[in-house]
Amino acid sequence: MSSASESHASSTTQGTLKIDESITSWTLDAGRQQIYAGTEEGSLLIISEETFSVLKSIDVGSGPVRDLDLIEDSLWLSTEEDQQAVNVDLNSNTVIQKIKLNKEPDRIEVIDNRLYYSNQYDVYFVNSDEGTEEGLSSLRGLAHPDLESTDSGELIATGSVNFDVYKFNESNELVQSTATMSPIKEGRPSKNVLLDGEEIFYAGKSYDLNQLDRVNGDYIKEGYKETFYAVTDNFVFSQVAIYSRHTYLKVADLSFETRYILAESMDQVYLYDSDTSTIYKKNFNLDSSFKPQQTTVINQKLSLQHDITSWVKDDENNLIYAVSRTNNSLLTIDMATLEVINERYIGSNPIDLVRTDNGKLYIANSGATQITIIDGGEKSTFSTSVIPYQITTDGQSLYYASDEVDSHIYEVQLDSLKESLVTTNFTNSTYRFARPSLAYDSNQDVIIAGERSMGGLLYSIQPDDLTIKESESDNSYGYEKPSYKIFVDSQHIYHAQQQISEQDITNITHHFDEDIIHVSNQYVVTDLGVYDKEDLTKKVISFPYEDDQVEEAVINQQGELILYVVDQGSPYVLKYDELKSVNEVSPLEVQSNWSGEDLTLSWYETKANQYKVMFKTNNMQDFFELTQVNDTSYQLTNDERSMFNGENVSFVVKPVVGKNILDGEKVEVSFEHLDPINKDFSKTVELDITDMVQSDHAFEHEVARDAISIQLVSPLLFNMNLTDTKYFKLESRHGTLTFPMELMRLMSFHSDSKLKLEIKSVTGEVKKRAEDRFNEIVSPFVDFSLVKNTNGESKTINSFIGHITNYPKRQISIDVTDPSQLTVVMDQKGRIKPVPSRIVKDENGQYRAEFYQEGNYTYYVVRTDNQVFVDLSEKHWANKSVDYLSDHLIVHGIGDSQFAPDQHVTRAEFAAFITRALGLQSDDTPDLIQLKDVNPIRWYADSVFAAEMADLVSGYEDHTFRPHRTITREEMVVMIIRALQHVNGPLGVEDVVIEQFKDANQVKPWAVDNMNKAISLGIMAGRTEDQIVPQGTVTRAEAAAMINRMIKQFNFMQ
Repeated sequence: MSSASESHASSTTQGTLKIDESITSWTLDAGRQQIYAGTEEGSLLIISEETFSVLKSIDVGSGPVRDLDLIEDSLWLSTEEDQQAVNVDLNSNTVIQKIKLNKEPDRIEVIDNRLYYSNQYDVYFVNSDEGTEEGLSSLRGLAHPDLESTDSGELIATGSVNFDVYKFNESNELVQSTATMSPIKEGRPSKNVLLDGEEIFYAGKSYDLNQLDRVNGDYIKEGYKETFYAVTDNFVFSQVAIYSRHTYLKVADLSFETRYILAESMDQVYLYDSDTSTIYKKNFNLDSSFKPQQTTVINQKLSLQHDITSWVKDDENNLIYAVSRTNNSLLTIDMATLEVINERYIGSNPIDLVRTDNGKLYIANSGATQITIIDGGEKSTFSTSVIPYQITTDGQSLYYASDEVDSHIYEVQLDSLKESLVTTNFTNSTYRFARPSLAYDSNQDVIIAGERSMGGLLYSIQPDDLTIKESESDNSYGYEKPSYKIFVDSQHIYHAQQQISEQDITNITHHFDEDIIHVSNQYVVTDLGVYDKEDLTKKVISFPYEDDQVEEAVINQQGELILYVVDQGSPYVLKYDELKSVNEVSPLEVQSNWSGEDLTLSWYETKANQYKVMFKTNNMQDFFELTQVNDTSYQLTNDERSMFNGENVSFVVKPVVGKNILDGEKVEVSFEHLDPINKDFSKTVELDITDMVQSDHAFEHEVARDAISIQLVSPLLFNMNLTDTKYFKLESRHGTLTFPMELMRLMSFHSDSKLKLEIKSVTGEVKKRAEDRFNEIVSPFVDFSLVKNTNGESKTINSFIGHITNYPKRQISIDVTDPSQLTVVMDQKGRIKPVPSRIVKDENGQYRAEFYQEGNYTYYVVRTDNQVFVDLSEKHWANKSVDYLSDHLIVHGIGDSQFAPDQHVTRAEFAAFITRALGLQSDDTPDLIQLKDVNPIRWYADSVFAAEMADLVSGYEDHTFRPHRTITREEMVVMIIRALQHVNGPLGVEDVVIEQFKDANQVKPWAVDNMNKAISLGIMAGRTEDQIVPQGTVTRAEAAAMINRMIKQFNFMQ
């Protein structure tokens, strides 16, 4: 029955309806004002919108109803276990037809009496007149395809391995597809597809229904992790959030995750919570319009809420035009004042922009096949053949390229907007480029293309006479991932940390060990400082920031330096009147305010990103740090005030600019008249567990068909701790949990303590996510749970003391005869991750997946697809390692078919590799993480946080991780040995073998022991017979080989 309304911040709950069965599919009938819901139990529920109650339940099958399709007065359903398509007449609410199908149906679609259904791999057309079925032959490599239809009677199918969309006519002929688009590489979404008006919403994007190769926009910023389930005029619903339909920005979060959403308008939205079997009827009051960010300018520091992706300067008007990919906007910044004059919506994921001599701006929108034009105050757009990522112009034409490893370069004539392909039909061959950056060289009248991977080659292209010059590959610096920026002056080209002769692009005239971010008439600006062109060996000024923190720079006509900096996740723009003032800040003028109870220190805003508050009492010789804050004030806590009671204290506030701590300003405060502050003290009581009592009621347990639960009460826990028992084993028909008594002895139990261990089979959202992600699932979905209860308070045990092979051993039953390419994955609150495991056979000949893992999550076993990489032959020395890691979801390709074995690996990428290999996951408390340059929204953040929590990485002395820096061989070895010890415990390797290499003295002291262990264990070998090259960079192939050798050393893999 319905309950009373409940208000929330952006929505009002108009009612709730508890359902006795589990909904598996549903649809809305606006004409009849009814909801039709199929259930796990094989029922069709008819729900009235007006009374918000179940009007009728119809038995339509013996198992789950997978899909519904509403056709005027008929409702078609697919029933999985019965292998049937069921037709219900909605006038009489009775089943009038059942069609037996050859396969188990998932999705169903009926178009003008043509019946289509999909199963796990294929789409079938049912000819009811002839009683035959046929597969749509144009579809290959499908995985749980979804089906929809257009108003004109065309079939839309999704769900290929590359997440393409296909359109078929009434003759079942393929007429359009998105197969030419870039495949989705990370965070694979569900195959769910929505059609509304002229748009298709699928895999985080909006496509043009009439031209499937046209992408309108991308709703997801950090990988396509969400799937859309409802759309209204102005909003799009994913399983966790609501997006503005036309600005592609998130406007609100849902209160719970769900894939069951019905919405014709925001006034009446239905959401089903599968955990509680409750339907919520809600009204949402949201604004879909674009909202400029709040900005402030104090002391020549512009503080922003959103990142800047790229910018260009306008010297004539003393302006900067900057695009923000996180706010889909264009900002106009006054270089004189740093005020944001204007911010406007510009397109989906703006990534690059250029300005022509006549003042027009052209902006590449990397979330769409679209480029935006700003002419004065007027905005217009034009479509492109592929998603644009980098652009440049010669004033007559615009040139753009995609972000793919085999990109073409396209030319668009600015007067007619006619597009053509530049890089085909050259004199000798067809050219493609690896993620090229672009610039126009007006001196030579050529386009400069610089690859941002695969060695960073540079090309000089003359489009008119179709000639091209190519630089020689130079990997001596190990710089495989150049910054995307290319600059050209009167004599040189600047790219990939290099100054290159404009006349001879094979001639590198200078190498900077820093990313070049701006070039003026006199200076070269990198992310770490400024160089004078007259002597590039000397740095004019060093920035107080780490690499990658200064992302953009401009030196204007007045000689002022303007920097865009991202420090500890905070973006801001800084202006310096002179270069020498970069490491200076304006006076703080620290003041103290004593209210009689509270003391507050305050100071003026400066260009500093943080402030250290130091203190010293009369009897102290040195200042000690009290705290570090981002704000311009600090109020002492009660404990701090108590500590200073009766003291005269000197406080110093020191500005922190990047990595530099500058001299501060002092203020004296007397605490002589401060009243004592009452403090609560707590103590920890340790129980003596040697004084035990015997109990006849040792444990409590429950056993069900798909679950087993046992609760160990305190007397038994204590007695078990005193015995020689090695382990405690809990076994169900789906899984086994073996709990070492050594762990039990390390856990502190109270006299009222209970330890509940549970194994149960689950389905619901976990099962759906798995089916959407994987083609073959070979085990049940098993949830392992360990909960400690003391004094009525329950605490889930998610971590254990010691190394992994001392953790509880878990096993999952699998029903296969071929154990190849099987791997265990876990569902961590919607995040699917691999788990290190091995496949064993028990005494009955049944295969089981065995693994040791922290965390109370759901685990299951999948058979992965055999990924074929076109750039990795069977004879490649690392082929077997890459195959193994790819099969176990530890490494992924670059694009849909390349592995890029010779591409160098960054610290962030290697952290991702090694945490996947160990099955590590981060905590839900990122505030405990100490690495200040790892933004929690970045794709690598979870891996880096997990690696830090497991002590695989500790970062640099300044608490940075430097994720984009290429990892060195000795850094990689340290992470690998720490990982191996995390699994196996201490390694007893004492032989000194590193001295056999001539360059052993180049190994940093902190890496010597780990390097010695890696060589002794056969994980690391020299680059040559007598050279270990500890500072050398690491390729993807080398990283894969090292990870594979590490896994073979795991104790439980033996």
